[in-house]
Amino acid sequence: LALGNVSVQIKQQGITLWQLGKADRTTQGFAMSERKRNYKSFQETPENLDFYIGKNPTKAWYYAQTKNGSWNIHFDLPDTLRQLRGECILTLGIAGATRNAAPECLVNGTIVDKKAFGNDASIYRSAMLGGYYQQWEIHFEASLLRKQDNVVSFVMKNLKHRAGKMSYAIRLQYNPRQKLIFQDD
Repeated sequence: LALGNVSVQIKQQGITLWQLGKADRTTQGFAMSERKRNYKSFQETPENLDFYIGKNPTKAWYYAQTKNGSWNIHFDLPDTLRQLRGECILTLGIAGATRNAAPECLVNGTIVDKKAFGNDASIYRSAMLGGYYQQWEIHFEASLLRKQDNVVSFVMKNLKHRAGKMSYAIRLQYNPRQKLIFQDD
């Protein structure tokens, strides 16, 4: 049986480039998450936020994004990665969402996904640590990333009053494409 050249795609977990927060399905560790239940905290989160991986503490990221605006994560790639070929996987653990919040996700200004999360009432009912868990997995071409000055943005538009999303962990992974070539003997 002569197969000729055979190309096999190998699925990998990927290399973690960075992670913000712990994967514990709560907002614990983010700004304001330690507060007792109250009906005003969601009104005190910023419209716009800039977070720098490796420079800001986790507490600089807020438990919930509840206003129209852009929350940005800035980062550089590690020196060991020169040319990125393959895909990146951005995984967000959503600890709760209200009133059909639908953020857009951008990588260096390019929209890579948008998702609506429904309504579990967690934010306006002041469940500070979380509500209904959801996972948002975003795949995009690694070529969108640069060596330095990368920005992943979560942009909220047209939010209703008391709407938003709560995050518990955000992780960016790089999965290089690998092919195995088998040749005839």
